[in-house]
Amino acid sequence: MDQLIRQYIPADSVEICKQRNRLNKTIMRCMKQKKFSELQVHLESLRSNLLPLDEVTYTSMLFGYLVHPKHGLSAAESVCERMSSVDFIHPALKNFVSGFIRSLKSLEKFDALPNHTAVLKASTPFLEIATDVRKLRILAFRVTMDQRVKSGEVVLPNQTDQDDDYDLPQFDIEDDKL
Repeated sequence: MDQLIRQYIPADSVEICKQRNRLNKTIMRCMKQKKFSELQVHLESLRSNLLPLDEVTYTSMLFGYLVHPKHGLSAAESVCERMSSVDFIHPALKNFVSGFIRSLKSLEKFDALPNHTAVLKASTPFLEIATDVRKLRILAFRVTMDQRVKSGEVVLPNQTDQDDDYDLPQFDIEDDKL
């Protein structure tokens, strides 16, 4: 099944997911420790599109710009717009994030934006939801491809006629390896 993921959605292959997860953790560490120069380097590497972005990475990037003293709300808003233009991200997540940005823009009019600590606390549920949405997207792909393999519509690489009893590998929705 990993071969099919590599073939149909290469941005979600195991190797790329590992790189993205490492980068997301680094961004969160930089945010928590207020290492803004290091955070800037990682945010720019994401912006340059060297690594395909997913739901969690867009969310990390958005909050990274929110806490960065040189960027703030305008940069986070551009990330939100970019995220909205991506087809594979679930519309509910897009609405959730854009609603948060609209709320912050309203608070900005009254000079009532939350401080660094409050933004960090707010990032936790957003990142958890983005992670769940990503896992469900991959699970839906796996189930769809399993049905297509069983119906003969898709042939797995190295599959022979003797492999008709192919079973979907067990997928733990709480597994962080995706």
